[in-house]
Amino acid sequence: MTDLPILQPRSCGPCTMCCKVLGVEELEKQPNEWCPHVAKGQGCQIYADRPPTCKEFECLWLQNPEMPEELRPDRSKVVLASLKLGDGMSAHVDPGYPHAADTGVMKEFLKVLANKGVPTIVCCGAERAVYYSRSNTPERLLKIIDQLGVQSK
Repeated sequence: MTDLPILQPRSCGPCTMCCKVLGVEELEKQPNEWCPHVAKGQGCQIYADRPPTCKEFECLWLQNPEMPEELRPDRSKVVLASLKLGDGMSAHVDPGYPHAADTGVMKEFLKVLANKGVPTIVCCGAERAVYYSRSNTPERLLKIIDQLGVQSK
C-alpha cells in the first residue's frame, strides 16, 4: 500500500500575510516585517527550502474550510492560529490595520469563540488583548489571563 498525500482543503493562493506578521527565528525575521523571501501576493521564493517554522505553520483559515472567505488573512489582515497547547488561539494583526480584529466578521468570529470558552490572544505590534468569556473559559486559563494583565475584549 502506498502513502497517499494529505489533501489540504484550501491553499494560500495570493495570501502572504503570515510572511509579514509572524517571526521566523531561522531567518532572523522579526514579526511585523515582510520576509525577504516573499513575493507579496505571490508566495515564498524559497518554498522548497523554507525553514521548519514555515513548513510547520498553517493558519486556521487553511485548516478549516468552513471559515468564511472574509477571514482569509490577506483580506482580514489577521492571521489566526491555534495555541501550541490547543487551549485557545492567537490572532496576529497587521499593524497597518490595528483595528482589524475589532470589526466586522472577524470581531463576530472571535466573540463566538470566546462564548464557547476559546480565548484568543490578539497581538498587534507590542499591544496584547484577549477575547474571552469569564463564564465559559476554563478556570486554569482564567488564572493565566489574569496573571498576564492584558486588556480584555
